[in-house]
Amino acid sequence: MQAKICSQLGGLMLLATAFVLLAIAAPKADADVQAFCQNVWMDPYGSQYDNCGAWEQHWNAIVQVSAQEHSACVSTTTTGWKSGLNASWSCTAGSYETTIKYVSPKAFTYGIIRNNTTGSGNHATGVQNWCAVYNCGM
Repeated sequence: MQAKICSQLGGLMLLATAFVLLAIAAPKADADVQAFCQNVWMDPYGSQYDNCGAWEQHWNAIVQVSAQEHSACVSTTTTGWKSGLNASWSCTAGSYETTIKYVSPKAFTYGIIRNNTTGSGNHATGVQNWCAVYNCGM
């Protein structure tokens, strides 16, 4: 009787150990990074081509913009265009700065950047940090 109980306990311990090892080795829903609109020229703010949206939609967690000549802004959109914004714009104070816009990865969105200067165009690059699954890391 004791041998049977020990055998069953040993089997349960082996099963529990295997489960823990599988859980550790399983892929995680970590964030991934994707650059978009790299060094793109954006026309002055207010014109039709003052913005640039990412080509891929993700569960975005953070979207960043780096501007070269002037201030730029970043947000997220559900359509890839300014008309689908689902978060307010977050803008840099000037050139060569990066602003980070934290957004909740509860909506499938595109990162979007725009020029923040009315007088002239601007080069900028956007980066979206996204999660492979809905609501990861939250």
